[in-house]
Amino acid sequence: MVGALQVALDFIGKLPKSKQDAGAVTRAHEHSTIESNVTLAKGKKMKAVSSFAGSVRPGEFDWMEFLKTYCKLTEPEARESSYRLRRLREQDLEGIDSYLLEELGIKDLQVRIKIVAGIGKYLENKLDS
Repeated sequence: MVGALQVALDFIGKLPKSKQDAGAVTRAHEHSTIESNVTLAKGKKMKAVSSFAGSVRPGEFDWMEFLKTYCKLTEPEARESSYRLRRLREQDLEGIDSYLLEELGIKDLQVRIKIVAGIGKYLENKLDS
């Protein structure tokens, strides 16, 4: 790898000065563009996380409230799990089991058990009312 770097530097050194400057400008622009894209991606991710944590759109299932109330998850557990469950709807509850939760990225067995038990309580309460 070091040898290839040295060959590239030797090649650049043999280029006319105007070509070297053009390469430097191109590399600086590429670096600036990459930094801008990373910053933009971080900003979008932060915006998405803060808007998700802030509210639930009308008609959407409130996973955070469900996980804290029925499943008795801690705030961090509920936040992580609600992120993993965000694509599922209330109508999907009957089909959720420990295996699906694991596939969705909820690796902690205790959390999966609490969620499955909470789903049972929720559906039972819903049938009673």
